[in-house]
Amino acid sequence: MVISDKDELRYVSGLIVLFLPLLASLFDFWSWIVEVLLIFSVLFQTRSTGCRRTAIFLGIGYILAFIPVGISGISLIGFTPWAGILLVVIKEKGLSTSQSIFWSLLLAALIGALPVIPSVNQALQPENLEKNIVTVLQFYEQQGLFSAFQEQGISIEQLESTLRTMVPVYYQLMPAFAGIFAMLEVGLVYLFFRIFSFGNKLKPFSLWRMPWYAVWLAIIGIAAYLGGDYFANSILRITGMNVMAVAASITSMIGLSCLAYLIKSLKFSHLLIWIVVIIVAFVSPFFFICLIFTGLFDLVFNFRKIPEKMEEQKP
Repeated sequence: MVISDKDELRYVSGLIVLFLPLLASLFDFWSWIVEVLLIFSVLFQTRSTGCRRTAIFLGIGYILAFIPVGISGISLIGFTPWAGILLVVIKEKGLSTSQSIFWSLLLAALIGALPVIPSVNQALQPENLEKNIVTVLQFYEQQGLFSAFQEQGISIEQLESTLRTMVPVYYQLMPAFAGIFAMLEVGLVYLFFRIFSFGNKLKPFSLWRMPWYAVWLAIIGIAAYLGGDYFANSILRITGMNVMAVAASITSMIGLSCLAYLIKSLKFSHLLIWIVVIIVAFVSPFFFICLIFTGLFDLVFNFRKIPEKMEEQKP
């Protein structure tokens, strides 16, 4: 019997799905590298052996992962690869690729955010918050940055006031940061899988879209934030902030896609334009906000008039 390269990859990916969670828990090495390997292996296995068998393998793998750490170690285990299972399941149910990716990204964001919430709650306790702010001030002092700030006309009191405003916001948005990172894992692995594994042709970046109802993510975030602010409910307000941050990460990508669509119609060097766009995006917060709102309104108005049923090949 001749074993082809494709068969070897199927066996290897199956072993990864089954035993990598156990090894990651055993050696306390859960990281984005482990999750990326699992997501890619999940996508490959679903292509080779079907979604149901892959989900069973992954389930067994995660059960084995609890052996070294026990149920109490659930916060040490990363569950983002299950978003890859959801992507394939929804796609097999007949939904479009954009819809499948949207729901899998939401699940990835939720899976990434939930384990961070206890740490955020702990960090936002007044005594811990004060300790962290003092630690940052001491770090600035040790690095000799106080004099640099004073040369720019920023007093130590102003710096401390800014930190007391920004540090709590940073901790409040930590679930969103973790969720966005999990979304990047799923999205980039899926793109890598589609491009390099089977050579399937993707839609050009300038034609990327999300389903129109993705706008409700932003609406829910805004409503939760305003409701929490009105009723003085910090949990509702912080939840709204995080939902809005996740929505902004999605709509900013759609905004970039709209910009790419516009750039294709210009006669200037596309590479030069993209270099300028990337530089401006990192330097100008206003430009980044414009991208967010462009993507947000494109969800509803479809500025590029892209047909809803325009799909690339199946994964």
